[in-house]
Amino acid sequence: MMGMNQVDRATLLPACAASWNLSNGKRFGSKYLPARRIPRRTYQSSDGYFVVEPPLGWLQRRHDTSNEVTFAKGKISVSIATVNRDPGDSVEKFIEFKKSMMRHLCPAGKIWEEGRTMVAGAPGAFFTFYCPNSHTCIHVAASLNCGRFFVFKIGAPNEESPAAEAEIARIAQSFKPGEASMEECEPLQRAS
Repeated sequence: MMGMNQVDRATLLPACAASWNLSNGKRFGSKYLPARRIPRRTYQSSDGYFVVEPPLGWLQRRHDTSNEVTFAKGKISVSIATVNRDPGDSVEKFIEFKKSMMRHLCPAGKIWEEGRTMVAGAPGAFFTFYCPNSHTCIHVAASLNCGRFFVFKIGAPNEESPAAEAEIARIAQSFKPGEASMEECEPLQRAS
């Protein structure tokens, strides 16, 4: 059964939207390594499961016990991770579980949009949730690739999302499986 993981704790709590503002170097939990500014280059997750190109001038925070990374600019955050898949889990179940979590965390919230998308080069699903209490939009997208969920999440105040749309799109387009994913994928493909 899918549980709340580190990505959920960092990006799915609308009541904590202010904690996503990393621009002042604020910490939002001891499980995160210190934020730092990074030049544009390829970032590889600590376990090698994914690569992504961070945007120039955004802050980066890496989780110290998972492969989650969060890029932040002002009050906008983009979190990326891979999550182990339990037997029987599907992208649809994963997304439905995340929707139910959002409804629990923000009962007044609404799903604004949902559908199919590509995440890290594989077909997946997404939804966008709006929490009126914090005026925050949460976008969650996931795909299943090489036996793992590839998760892409955006948290932003509703009025700030359009300003960073192009940079967020570049992050999403650069999110790809890393060498460790490909190594795990090869035995799966041979077995099929």
